[in-house]
Amino acid sequence: MLNKSKSLTLTGILVKVVFVALIAALFCIPICVEWYCAVSHAGGATGLQVESAYLPLMIICYLSVGIAFPLIITLDRLVSNIKKHEIFITANVKLLHIMSYCCFAISLLWAVMAAFRLLAVVVFVAAAFFGLILRVIKSVFEEAVSIREENDATI
Repeated sequence: MLNKSKSLTLTGILVKVVFVALIAALFCIPICVEWYCAVSHAGGATGLQVESAYLPLMIICYLSVGIAFPLIITLDRLVSNIKKHEIFITANVKLLHIMSYCCFAISLLWAVMAAFRLLAVVVFVAAAFFGLILRVIKSVFEEAVSIREENDATI
């Protein structure tokens, strides 16, 4: 089992790897969307259905990556604060708040995409679920910050 320091270091590295993957995604989206549309066509979708989904899927993917950048940067800041042993602070509550809104924004994009492809519902639900989890964690952190500030005031 990794100790706390190594675990946080690994988490920081993984966050940076995901950031690089997002940059790579900017170049790979057209290829992936084209492949997906080809597979959809082979799966029985008509040519019109495939063509009508291509442009919306490209737009949704690029917008999702655009929203994922602030999300991953915010996550990196949160990990950085935790490394500095600054855990229950107002800044982290704000970071979790931003991250949850990013997840909800991505879920809304994919809800729109669900009108073109039913499979988009999976991404919609997953992003909304992560957003909800982050909201709960934000509320826990907010309460912990309040308790910490109250305890600091009594000492």
